[in-house]
Amino acid sequence: MTNLRVLIVDDHPLMREALRSAVEIEEGMTVVGEAVNGKQALSLAIELKPDVVVMDLSMPVMDGIAATSELIKRDPHLKILVVTSSNEDEKVLDAIRAGALGYILKDTPREKVMEGIREVAAGKRYIPLEIAEKLANALNFQEQTVMLTAREREIFNLLGEGLSNKEIAGKLIISETTVRVHISNIVDKLKLYSRREVVLLAKQKKYPEM
Repeated sequence: MTNLRVLIVDDHPLMREALRSAVEIEEGMTVVGEAVNGKQALSLAIELKPDVVVMDLSMPVMDGIAATSELIKRDPHLKILVVTSSNEDEKVLDAIRAGALGYILKDTPREKVMEGIREVAAGKRYIPLEIAEKLANALNFQEQTVMLTAREREIFNLLGEGLSNKEIAGKLIISETTVRVHISNIVDKLKLYSRREVVLLAKQKKYPEM
């Protein structure tokens, strides 16, 4: 059996210890090193040449998304499994876009983490259903950004900030009638039913600036 070389990257000592213990009792796996931030992970990856990097996201100096992106640039064949406490849509999307093959949460059972390491090492995606659904939702939302005009994006974001139609009109120096027309267009394009639904969505997500 191939012995998988694993590099653990996490700024919490207890989490690193837990991951190390979990890996070391797994047949066919070895922990070759531990890093406390993304910058240290870059150095150790060059030195230790791991097969899989188990990566946290929220770390000082360099976070896991930046580290993942840089590691993949340096070695496109390196396999990265994100093990983190965040299941926010944007975090998931950013990690996958940076090059991570897997994404699981820290409260995942040990056997699933080990399964994730093996799947990622084999070059396969490993994303639990609930995370995959979030990823799909985030991708769908970002795909929809191309559907809105720049002005519609502005109004969407202002609705998310709680502004009324009159306040939006004043801020953008347009008429309230024009604001209502734009909101109607947003409702249609995002396949919603009312201004209220637009506001609820806008409070959860913000359209990126063009």
